[in-house]
Amino acid sequence: SIITTVNSGAATVLAPLAVGAGSFDYQLDNGTSYRFGTFKYTNTGSVVTFEDDYTETGASLGANLYANATGNLSCSVSSTATLKYNLKQYIS
Repeated sequence: SIITTVNSGAATVLAPLAVGAGSFDYQLDNGTSYRFGTFKYTNTGSVVTFEDDYTETGASLGANLYANATGNLSCSVSSTATLKYNLKQYIS
């Protein structure tokens, strides 16, 4: 699994997503609030689609996990948080 700090402000690029499909389970927390979820994606090489199913406990972390058109996985938060995740990719 990967553990990284996500600072508030500009989005943090976490990883490039391979062409194909994949998913990861994650935990995002700032010490008092937590977000648990599963992020699933498909990357055709020219289009990336994704779905982020999650539950938050405590106050909202103001978090946004997303994949952009070039296939980069990114995360932004309203206050510094720790992200723990395990990326599974099914490469074409």
